[in-house]
Amino acid sequence: NATEPKLNKDGRVLIISMPHVSWNHMLNVKTPAIDSLIKKGSIATTSVRTIGNSAYTGSGYASISAGERAVAPDAALSTFLSPQEKIDGVSAKDLFRREQGKTKIESPAALAPGFQLTIRRNASSEYKSKVGLFAEALDGNNRSIAAFGNADSCFLESVECYARSVGYVASDSNGIIRNGDLSREGLLKNKTDTPELDMKVLGDKTQKALEKNDVVITECSNLERIDQSRSKTKQNIYWKNFNAAIKECDSMIGQVMKDIDLSKDNVYIISPSSPSVQKQTTIFVSAGKGIEPGYTSSSTTRREGVVTLVDLSPTILSSFDIKIPEDMGDNFLSWSGNAKSIQDRKEYLAKINDQSKIREMGVNSVIAFMSVMIFIAVLISILSLSRVTKLRNAAKILSLMTMSLPILVILVQPLMRSVVSPLRFMLLFIVVSFLIALVLKYLASKVGYVKVLIGFAAFNLIVLI
Repeated sequence: NATEPKLNKDGRVLIISMPHVSWNHMLNVKTPAIDSLIKKGSIATTSVRTIGNSAYTGSGYASISAGERAVAPDAALSTFLSPQEKIDGVSAKDLFRREQGKTKIESPAALAPGFQLTIRRNASSEYKSKVGLFAEALDGNNRSIAAFGNADSCFLESVECYARSVGYVASDSNGIIRNGDLSREGLLKNKTDTPELDMKVLGDKTQKALEKNDVVITECSNLERIDQSRSKTKQNIYWKNFNAAIKECDSMIGQVMKDIDLSKDNVYIISPSSPSVQKQTTIFVSAGKGIEPGYTSSSTTRREGVVTLVDLSPTILSSFDIKIPEDMGDNFLSWSGNAKSIQDRKEYLAKINDQSKIREMGVNSVIAFMSVMIFIAVLISILSLSRVTKLRNAAKILSLMTMSLPILVILVQPLMRSVVSPLRFMLLFIVVSFLIALVLKYLASKVGYVKVLIGFAAFNLIVLI
């Protein structure tokens, strides 16, 4: 009963980005503004599918921009700066002109020196992604987008300090942002020891931008900054700072929502990157016109309550009745009603995230286990062929268990909801593979091993396809 995106020609779209936030985080922090949106809207967990490291926020934003899995180079190689900001004494405007010549846009909000590296890396990837399609599709239909955020790590005019990857979402294919503010001067608190986003200023700028633009993306950049310093911060201090940043973001959302009309506007809260400590799923909230309370799904995942980053831009373009670019994926978000409470829905998605973490650890364990099994099976086979004939049955069982492991990664998915630890995950694989091996051995005794092996291989191929 999922509903597809509805036309929203007269409405605006607000995207709030909360990098590195999972539903497990949200269970531990009071967020009244976000809870209000959840009550009125739909939620999901985001499978962060990019090219490369899912914890790198830049690739997440690049994937939204392209509407396809994409990669962004390290910020030290390419990042967004206001035209007058400098890198080692040279303005971004001059650096950009050296690389791409003069821009036709008179007063861009930001430019990305080194942006051609982003273009080349994605052109050579298997997805052939084209970063900039989202903003260009909007602009080509007289729609505008603005971006706000700054996750700089220090105040030096050095590439090691700049971090403004949220700009990818609003950038065209040349690395030019027309509207918004990513600068230190415009967004950061004055003269603190460590850069810190002024959330009140961020909210004010977002509100003003909504008066002039069709789409606004605003990043709660303190979350990005705190996550990047996680490895050198005590765990208790890290969690205190991270939870405080979530609360600050929630307060800013509450401020901005005063100017949002959910009867015609759409609001999305996304998290474009996994926590750096471990690959996992992240939060997704949507509310507004055409969105009923419940769970969000997508044609990419085909699973209730699970979406991907690349679903967002085609959905927004479709709501504006804008044709999806040929090089962008055409997977859309959909919404299905659910009467469960806010807390129940949060806990359900947090459990999905727990399962994703277990699968991540479990798959690595299965690969290691499979390698050991192959080694032992080969060793026992050699021994059984030479002297110890009694080991032949053990060699057959181990070989059949090893054959069943790859397909089990898919077949045990329905049982994952009951798995709560990596140990139980591994035990599940061992027990089920052993039972399959016994069944195959019994069938082999009736029809022969060659027929059983060919038949099982064909079954694996069919399931994988």
